[in-house]
Amino acid sequence: MLRSLLKLTAITHTILAAAVVAHSRLTDREAGIWIPLTLGFGLFGVAGYLLDG
Repeated sequence: MLRSLLKLTAITHTILAAAVVAHSRLTDREAGIWIPLTLGFGLFGVAGYLLDG
């Protein structure tokens, strides 16, 4: 059960980080530190990226 939750969390954070990369490329915006932060903290990293702009 815990292993499945950890896998799902890792997959979700990877998808969110890919979305940050895609958005930064589409908008010519620097993603910088927000990619690893999104991988580690999920939606908090996405929120930081969006609010940093």
